[in-house]
Amino acid sequence: MYSMFRSLGVWKFRSLDNRFGGSLSAAGLSSILQNSYTPKLQKLLWACILLIVSPFYLFTFTPLHAQPEPHSREYTQEQPLVYVGVSDLWPYAFSNDNGDPDGFNIDLVKLLLKQLNIPYVITMKSRQESYENLRDGKADLMMGLAVGFHDEYGHYGRNAITLFVQGAVSPKRKPAPIKRFRDMSSHQVIVSQASLAYQLMKDYGWEENAVPWDDMKEAVLELSKTEQGVIVWNELSLKWLLRKYQIDNLELTPVDMPHGEYKFMSNDLQLLEKLDSIYTVLDAAGKIQPLRSKWFYPETLESKIPDWVWYIAGAVGIIILLLLYYYLNYRIQERHLHRQTLMRNQRLALILETSEVRLWTYDLSTKVFAWRNENGQVAYHYTPEEFAHRYHPGDFERLMAAIDQLAHSPAPVGDKEEKEIRLDIKARDSEDGDAEERDFAIVLSVLHRNSKGQAITILGTKRDITEHRRQQQQEHEREQRYWAIFDMPTVGLTFFNHNGILTNINQKACDILQCHREEILKEHVTFHDLFGLDPSLTIEQVDRLAFSNFVDFGSLPQKQCKVKAIHRKGRLLQEVTLDAAYDDDGQLLGLFGSLNDISQRVASLDEQAHVIENTRKANNEVKEYVNHVNTTLLAAKVRMASYSPQSHTLTVFDGINHIQRTLTQARCMTLIDDSAKKKVMRLLNSMDNGMDITVDTDIRTTLRIRGGDILHLQFHLIPTRDSQGNITEYFGLCRDITEVKVLEQKLKLQTARAQEVDNAKNSFLRNMSYEIRTPLNAVVGFAELFEANHSPEEEQVFVNEILDNSGMLLHLIDDILFLSRIDARMVEIDRHPCDFSTIFENECRTGWKHHAHEGVSFIIENPYEQLVVDIDCTNLGHVIRRAVSNAAQFTFRGTVRARYDYIGRKLRISIDDTGQGIPKERLSSIYERFHTTSSEGLGGLGLPICKELTERMGGQFEISSEEGLGTTVWITIPCHATEVRRKKIV
Repeated sequence: MYSMFRSLGVWKFRSLDNRFGGSLSAAGLSSILQNSYTPKLQKLLWACILLIVSPFYLFTFTPLHAQPEPHSREYTQEQPLVYVGVSDLWPYAFSNDNGDPDGFNIDLVKLLLKQLNIPYVITMKSRQESYENLRDGKADLMMGLAVGFHDEYGHYGRNAITLFVQGAVSPKRKPAPIKRFRDMSSHQVIVSQASLAYQLMKDYGWEENAVPWDDMKEAVLELSKTEQGVIVWNELSLKWLLRKYQIDNLELTPVDMPHGEYKFMSNDLQLLEKLDSIYTVLDAAGKIQPLRSKWFYPETLESKIPDWVWYIAGAVGIIILLLLYYYLNYRIQERHLHRQTLMRNQRLALILETSEVRLWTYDLSTKVFAWRNENGQVAYHYTPEEFAHRYHPGDFERLMAAIDQLAHSPAPVGDKEEKEIRLDIKARDSEDGDAEERDFAIVLSVLHRNSKGQAITILGTKRDITEHRRQQQQEHEREQRYWAIFDMPTVGLTFFNHNGILTNINQKACDILQCHREEILKEHVTFHDLFGLDPSLTIEQVDRLAFSNFVDFGSLPQKQCKVKAIHRKGRLLQEVTLDAAYDDDGQLLGLFGSLNDISQRVASLDEQAHVIENTRKANNEVKEYVNHVNTTLLAAKVRMASYSPQSHTLTVFDGINHIQRTLTQARCMTLIDDSAKKKVMRLLNSMDNGMDITVDTDIRTTLRIRGGDILHLQFHLIPTRDSQGNITEYFGLCRDITEVKVLEQKLKLQTARAQEVDNAKNSFLRNMSYEIRTPLNAVVGFAELFEANHSPEEEQVFVNEILDNSGMLLHLIDDILFLSRIDARMVEIDRHPCDFSTIFENECRTGWKHHAHEGVSFIIENPYEQLVVDIDCTNLGHVIRRAVSNAAQFTFRGTVRARYDYIGRKLRISIDDTGQGIPKERLSSIYERFHTTSSEGLGGLGLPICKELTERMGGQFEISSEEGLGTTVWITIPCHATEVRRKKIV
């Protein structure tokens, strides 16, 4: 009868444990009874519990074996069950003085396996070896602590064999420093490396206070010898060691901190089910208690309970039976509601898991935070001080203020819902092992109220919104880049919507038209009015339109000006380009227009023509004043010169009529510096062909004047004609401008850097305009081909071309935006520990797969199983991916090899290939962003981005190459490794 009572009570309290979120379990109740009462008193209490739970059993009992059993291997004498025990966990499992397995676990396993008639073999190993043997299938069964860092090794049984309660051992002559978990944050304690206490200290950032010890027996003996320090470990194990070695100068005190459940562990679920079932039966029958008393409570003496206690217990049982009769109807209804609630909880758990929402509750009376898992069960308890460690002080104060506001809020009346408070805060998600600070959205509401309507429990939900915030930031940065390009001061830009109405104009365009942006936008100007186009031209007909027009605003009457906001006076010669813009669905968004004021350019050409005409007139006047000019020429070191296209000779005069020297073309070329030979040859060819040109050029010679400076000559020759209009010679002046050139050279050295940067940026803008326009025109062109007559087979070709060019355009714009972010110091280097051995292979394969050529092999050399280093894995991965992509793109035969190593606190990466290589003359300018172009026409920004990113991370990016023999890229990043595990060489 007593055995049946125990069996039913254990099952029913397990059901109540599942209902109330894991706060009550059969093993926990059994442990409480065994620790607090004698065996006879335990029988009395079990009898009372049976009277309470019997009606529940009648209406709620369902078989425990309703689910189909999974596959399990058969255990025979030839292939017995292998149980692995920890060799140093007294009194649970240890090797005795004879080297044989001994302890509570060993006796319990022998008892259970004997009842199940399963052959077995018991081995004893260290903790880590035991868990690894179970995970690798070398062992079938063990007992372990049911905590998160053991989940990877196997499954847990349902029953908690015992509770791991933590205790502290310290010298008797000193006050015990550790009484609660919080005390471990300010005191150094000796802990086992595999204990729950050590893991919790690491989670809370108290690892510096932990003194890990492998052999706890030696730790206790050393503490007894030195009487210095304190040990925190399993209370029963410490109690056994003190009694075993008769240590009387140390005392054991309990520690108020989370406990652990000790359960069976196996990867054979059917075996676990059998063990749980037989354990429940034997525990209810009282056959497990002698083992507990033997190993855990040998000092416990059985006390006799008076007989009158049993009579009182019987009377109480009868009264309880009468009361339970009226409870049956309520229980039936509650069972129905429980099923509905269970279904809703399952749906809610699925929703929470899908939406990545986490739950916690706050008890206003105890002021304790309870963190719950996906099934709604309590996983961790925290005091406010412990819970505050994951938040900024200001954010936690906001959180507590919101909780206080809800605590004093009145209960909702009628159909009104409970008040909710939403907060956006930064925190660390330590339950998931993530120490990085992230953004979370927290929603607070009242979960429970008492009968007076006062809040007693606050419910909080937490959802990670870091990625959402990051996407918002990226969109904001893209928008800023767009406006930065649109508002560039070098080109006037406009945008017209799909109705042809002006909706945006930059400041450069306003300066050209001399108007105010707000004023002209309010006028709803059309592109016909702004650029003087034919009103019959519709916006759909404009794909790409480029033209120039002339407007004289000074002579145009005010009433004839269609745009009242334009205040420009005088002449305007403008160069206009209109391009249609479409969205991803091919719908017309509007027209993108650019305009340039070329009035000054045309005016300068007119002025130049006027200067040439004046030169001709001056030449005629010079002939009338030969003598005066001759004197002037001699004083100014100017010579008369003429070139004859018929004789191909250059004649230099000393004065007006005296010939100083006559040079043939061959002689001229020998006296010309190599840098000017091509220019002189072109001029000689043009004059030999009788072209109507004016020669106005400076020529560097190989001659030197006094002082050692190179002789520079300036020639200004104009054609002279005969009466028939044929060019007979080119006549003009030859001037020694050596001193001027020397001064100019000095000025150039001073201004070269500024001019070089300005020219480079202008060249970059022109190249990027072309690079952007080329794929954009291809997309528009192939999109228009869909409207023309075509075969179904051609559609896939059109789609592929559109996708390829869209990808090129997107890649180019991303590079420009990314480079802009680097220049604006918006790319932050975020170092944190990560496993580089996994990141390296993933990034290499990503960079390889889009540009690999047939016949080229790709080799990745990864010498580490695990290499945890503190690096910016995102930006470093970006550099590796680009380097591998470049190597694959320009390698058409042979191999591409990627490898790395960690040497001297530096991560050294190399990517070498057998491709076409880089010419020697290009290596010096390979990192110049404004002058390089890639083979795919993507602006040549990849290598400058890689180099600047690497240098921002404190590293080096180097390239060595030889044309035709391949290229090697070296990437060196300084870092610190926290975990290093090399692969074993077979």
